[in-house]
Order: sequence, then structure tokens, then C-alpha cells
Amino acid sequence: MELQVIETIKQGFDIIKENPKIIAPMLIILLLNLYTSYTAKSLTESFMASSMLVGLGGINEGIDATEINESTALSQQANFSLMSIFLNLLNEFKFLIILFIVTAVASSLFCCMIIRMVYDSIKGSVSFKSAAKITIRKYIIVLLASIVFMCVVGLGFIALVIPGLYLLIKLFLFPYSILIGNKGIVGSLKESWNITKGNWWKIAKISGIFYVIIFVLNLIPIPYLSMIVIFMILTPWQFSTFTLVYLKLRRSAQGAASRSKPEHPTKEAENY
Repeated sequence: MELQVIETIKQGFDIIKENPKIIAPMLIILLLNLYTSYTAKSLTESFMASSMLVGLGGINEGIDATEINESTALSQQANFSLMSIFLNLLNEFKFLIILFIVTAVASSLFCCMIIRMVYDSIKGSVSFKSAAKITIRKYIIVLLASIVFMCVVGLGFIALVIPGLYLLIKLFLFPYSILIGNKGIVGSLKESWNITKGNWWKIAKISGIFYVIIFVLNLIPIPYLSMIVIFMILTPWQFSTFTLVYLKLRRSAQGAASRSKPEHPTKEAENY
């Protein structure tokens, strides 16, 4: 089966339109990211305000000798206040780091869940409980495979940009292979490498289309509007599209005749 770029993108959108509950996990991700963004912004503003106070606190030069005792006392009091402010900011920075980690882990977990929900919708039934169970069971494998993926692609970018881009597209489908194809860490990367053979440019085009849309949306001057559109519409659409890409390429690579005992796909899935 030949991969059609525009057709696959349209089919991906149709899946989301027909099964809007797939978007539900993105609402949690959106709220987490909005809260993290707001917290980071508030903390940055507090840090800048404290820095200005430090600058003002240093203006003690040129005072009269008769005022030295009073100035020293005020300076010590100001320094104590500033130290308290910075200690409080330090604690808030620790909280922000933890918040970033929690948001990153939760976001990746729910994104994996969306991939599984899209696949289940293709089979004809979407279940939060089923998708969550499968995702949690395979999440560690996805994380470990992600580390290997980032190391390999990172080395490609360090060597030269072009090898990095090539490896990025070739290995891009590994999470789909884990969540849908039941592959392991190495097996998922191998399958992604194999099924993308001869389709590198088509996958790159699909990725490029989504990145262009994201770039345009980020130009919207209304605060947080682009984030909401990207998280609630574009991201599920993207996962839906690449789930179809994976299914089509896997079916094409294996061949319909070799599927005497299918692993997961049903007639509904094979129609794509």
C-alpha cells in the first residue's frame, strides 16, 4: 500500500472528528502546561523585581558621616530582607523544576495514551481504561527506547545535521511500534527503520506540514490561544495521522499475504 501524504493527513483528522473523546487526555496536558507556563512567568517576574531591589540596595555611596550608623542599620535590614526574598525564590525554583518534570512525564504518558486510543478507534472501540492500562504497562519501554532514540539522533546531529535529520525520520515511529506492535526497545527502533524504507520523504513531508502549521499558530498575538489550538486540535491530529502512517507502512512491509495470524489490526484498521 502506497503512502499518500494528503490523504493520510485527512484521514487522521477524520478519526479525531469522529472520536472526539481522543482529545480528552490533551485537556490534562494543556492545563498542566498552562499552569507551568504561568508559574514560570510569575517566578521570572519575581526574580527580576528582586534583582532591581538588590541594585537599589547597593546605593549607599556618598552619604554623610553623621548618617553612617542609621544607614548601616537600614542596609543590614535591607540585606536581610533581600536574603529572605532570594531564599523564597530558590524554593520556588525547586518547585518549578519538580513541576517541569511532572508535566513532562504526564505529557508523554498521555500522548502515548492518545496513540493507543487512536488505534482502538480504528478497530471500532475507544476505551479510556483499556488505553490507560496498555500505556502504563508499556510506558517504561517507551521511555527507555526514547533515551536510545535521543542518543542515536543526537549523535547524528553532532556529526552533521543531515545524518541527524535522516535518523530522526527513520526511527520516528518507534513509540507506535511499542504501543501498537508490541515491540521492545531495540525491536521498535528496528521496525521503524525497516518500514520507513522508501518512504522517508513522505514522512518528512507530513512532519513538515504539521511543523509549518505550528509555526503559523505561534504567530498569533493572543496569549495562550496558539497553545490551546496546538494542544487540543493539532497534537491529537498529528498522533492520529502518524498512527495511520505506522499501520500503512507496517502492512505494506509485511504484505497482506504474510498475515496468516495478525498481531492487532482488524478489517477496520486494514482499510486504512
